[in-house]
Amino acid sequence: MKISIVIPSYNDARYLGKTLDSIRAQNDPDCEVIIIDGGSSDDTKAVVDGYMDIVTLFVSEPDKGQSDALNKGFALATGEIMAWMCANDYYLDGAFARVRRHFSKHTPSQFLYGDGIRVDEQGQWIRDVKSGPVLDYDNFVNYNYVFSTTAFWKREIWLAAGSFVDIKNNWTMDWELFVRMSKVAKLDYCPGFVAALRSHADAKTTQGGDAFKRARDFEIFKVSLKHGGFLCFNVLVFPAIWCANQVSRFDFLPRPLFRWVFIGLHLPARLIPRNKHSIYFNGKRI
Repeated sequence: MKISIVIPSYNDARYLGKTLDSIRAQNDPDCEVIIIDGGSSDDTKAVVDGYMDIVTLFVSEPDKGQSDALNKGFALATGEIMAWMCANDYYLDGAFARVRRHFSKHTPSQFLYGDGIRVDEQGQWIRDVKSGPVLDYDNFVNYNYVFSTTAFWKREIWLAAGSFVDIKNNWTMDWELFVRMSKVAKLDYCPGFVAALRSHADAKTTQGGDAFKRARDFEIFKVSLKHGGFLCFNVLVFPAIWCANQVSRFDFLPRPLFRWVFIGLHLPARLIPRNKHSIYFNGKRI
């Protein structure tokens, strides 16, 4: 089975070489690498030119962001197994062999993910990033257990989940896709380190101040609302946190009160039957 790796990039020349080195080091006989670049102004093309022995396709043109680049890449992918790798992260040794062993041994499996490590700008280890099995839909629509750079899936589940990454999402596009996939197939967790996740000053998840954080939180809120409904934990708690932040400037209003009132609302919500959004999980009716 061919493995298709899509790499969205934009001005990531500093780290892209390590990403491509990690793919070359897999020594995989049947792998295609598709790089969709957003029209970088740095040395991205020069870096890619040094890896044309493993790069199947390199496209550099303006796009609408990372999700748009992923959609372009997956539309061009021909592999039975699909994945994406961020241009500043990289695979660990033996990652592709692990993936092939899993799908060969567990032929009904449609989706595989594992663990990662967090590294700094120089690639020095910071900490292990353990994932764990996704067992409960109600939890999955509140928190993403799956690290996108450790995930591999078969083409069938990509097609069944709509064959798109939502371009409206800037931070949660992977999580939202995986929630959709969890409705049509089981997400299999295979313990073991698959990829390194790089922390650096230019990373999207670390950019900006409070405005960026509020925008990211609101995006998380919308994904939870879309797939979890109005009784989803995030949907109840995020407004409470917003209210607490708004009233924090008033000394006579106890800030914790607003958090716990909304958190408390979620407890009786657990007793209410699941709504239409969560009828299917891991490909089965729940």
